[in-house]
Amino acid sequence: MFHLLVIALCLFGYLLICEERKRRALKKMFPTLKSLLILPFIGSAISLHTRNGRDFFKKLQSYFKIYGDTFYGILENQVYVLMSHQADFTPILTSKKLLADRQAEYRFFKPWLGDSIFVASSDAWNRKRKEFYSFFNTKTIKDSIPVLEHHMDNLVKAIRKNVDTGVAFDVYHIMEAFAIDTVCEITLGLRNNSHEKSVNIQHCIEENVKIIMWRATHPLFRNDLLYSLTSKYRRSEELTKECRAFIQEIIEKTKKKAFESMSLKDAKSFCDYLCCINARHMPISDEEMRDEILGTVFAGHDTMTSALSFLTYCLGKYPDVQEKVYQEIKKNINPNESLTIQAINKLHYTHLVMREVLRMYPSAPVVLRVTPEDIEINGILYPAGTSFAVNIYKAHHNPRNFEDPEKFMPERHEDVKSVETNNVFNFLAFSPGIRPCKGNRIAEFQMKIFMIKLLNEYKIEIKDGFEPDIAYDVVLKPYNGIWITLTARQ
Repeated sequence: MFHLLVIALCLFGYLLICEERKRRALKKMFPTLKSLLILPFIGSAISLHTRNGRDFFKKLQSYFKIYGDTFYGILENQVYVLMSHQADFTPILTSKKLLADRQAEYRFFKPWLGDSIFVASSDAWNRKRKEFYSFFNTKTIKDSIPVLEHHMDNLVKAIRKNVDTGVAFDVYHIMEAFAIDTVCEITLGLRNNSHEKSVNIQHCIEENVKIIMWRATHPLFRNDLLYSLTSKYRRSEELTKECRAFIQEIIEKTKKKAFESMSLKDAKSFCDYLCCINARHMPISDEEMRDEILGTVFAGHDTMTSALSFLTYCLGKYPDVQEKVYQEIKKNINPNESLTIQAINKLHYTHLVMREVLRMYPSAPVVLRVTPEDIEINGILYPAGTSFAVNIYKAHHNPRNFEDPEKFMPERHEDVKSVETNNVFNFLAFSPGIRPCKGNRIAEFQMKIFMIKLLNEYKIEIKDGFEPDIAYDVVLKPYNGIWITLTARQ
C-alpha cells in the first residue's frame, strides 16, 4: 500500500512538472501577451466559470480591462486566444486557407443542431452555402417584406394596450414571441394559427441555450462523459427530440408537395426550398434538412429578438435620434401603402441608426475560429490547433477601433465602406469575412420595418433610471428585460 502511494505521488509530481513546462512554453511562445490564470490539469476553466450569462459577460469584459486587447488561456489542453483589436482579428476572419473551421466550443451545439451550417466544418460550409443558402437571395428578400410587415403590424397591435398608461412594461418577451413567429414563417412556412407551435420551438431553444451556456462555463461538465451523467443532459435530449419531431412532420408534408407540383421559384420558405432541391435536383437526407432548418430557426430567432430589443432601448434612450428617424420615415413612407424594398432603401439615417445599435449591442458577441496550421499575426507565431475568440462586443467598444465608442453616434457609419476612414472589419455585427451571416439582409429589413411601424404609431420612452443588465447566453441579451413606456402619436 505504501509503495502504491509513493508511485501515485511520483506520478502526480511528474504530471505537475509537465503542466508547469507547458505553461512556461506558452509564456515563451507569447512573450508579449498576458494570460488568464492557468492551473494544473484544469487550465483556465475556473476563470470562466460563472452562475449565469450575466456574470459571464461581466467577467469576460473585465478580463479585457485587466489583460489588454489580446490575451490567452487554456481549456481542455486547448490554447484559446481572445482578441478585440481589428489589427489582430482581421487576418482570422479573412483567411480562407487557415481559419475557415469552427472550433471546440461549437461541439456543444452538435447534439442539438447536428451538422447544420452553424457548426459545419469549412468544406461542409462551402458546399451548404452554395447548394442551400442561395435561398437567401434578392427574390427571397423581396418576398419576405410582406411577411416582415405582417408580423410587425401584429407586434404594434399587441402592445397597444400599454399605450398612454404611463406604466412601464417589459417589451423583451413580446419581441421574443414575434421574432419566433417571423422566423418560423420564413423558415418553415408557418403562419395562420401557428403561434402555439412557434412558441413551443422558442421554449425548446431557450432552455437548450441555457444548458449549453451552463455546460460551456462549467469546469467539470465540459467533459462529455461527466455531462452525460447529469439531468441537464437528459433534459437537452428530450428538448432536441421534441424539436426534431416537429420539424420532421413539416418536412414530410412539404416533401409531398414538392414532389407533386412545387418548383424552386415557387418556394416561399427555406423548408420549401430544401424539399424542392431534394425533389428536382439532388437528394438531401431528412436529417440534413432538419439540421439546417433547426440551425436557421435558432440563429434567426435569438439574434433578432436581441437586435429589436436593444433597438427599442436606444430609440427610447436617445429621443433626438428617435425624432430624426421618425421625421425621415414620415417624409419617405406612405403609411397607407404596402412597404417595398425601394421605399425602405430611402431611409438613409434609419440605416445608420440600425448599424449603430448593432455596434453598441451586437447580437452575436463572439466569433470563434481555429487554425490547423501555424500562423503569424503581428509578430506572434500561433501554433497549429490554436483557437481564437474574437470578442465582437469588446471590439465594438474598443477606442482603438472606434473613436469615442461609448457615445451613440449613427453618423460614424457614413463612410463605413471607405477603408481609409473606417475599416470595414471594425464593424462585426454580421461576422464579415469568409463566414458571414447569411440572413443579414433580412435582419436589416426587419429592423427597419420595425422602426417604421412602431414610430409611426408611438413615441418610446425608457423607464426612469432603467439600464439593461447585459448577459451573454450565446447571443447578447438584456438580463433584466427592456422597460419602456409608449405614447400615441397624434
